[in-house]
Amino acid sequence: MSKITITKGPGITLDFDRDQLISVDQTPDGLIFKLQQGIDIMYSHQMMNLQVKNQIISAVNSFDKADVSVDLHNYVKPVKIVVHK
Repeated sequence: MSKITITKGPGITLDFDRDQLISVDQTPDGLIFKLQQGIDIMYSHQMMNLQVKNQIISAVNSFDKADVSVDLHNYVKPVKIVVHK
């Protein structure tokens, strides 16, 4: 089963099954991760540019059979993908 991991620095890590994710959407100053059962995870940071947002959204939407790690602390490489064979 594929997983989504969201980290922010060394102390905050959220880990959940891919099946729980409904969508990832842009906000004017960040992203919102919408999960099943009415859970929304909102991340806002004024310095997050459109390219970083698009990389994260594209990776999460494109690789449905892979583990996707989103690092909200690293805007140079915000996404890591591990594809299952």
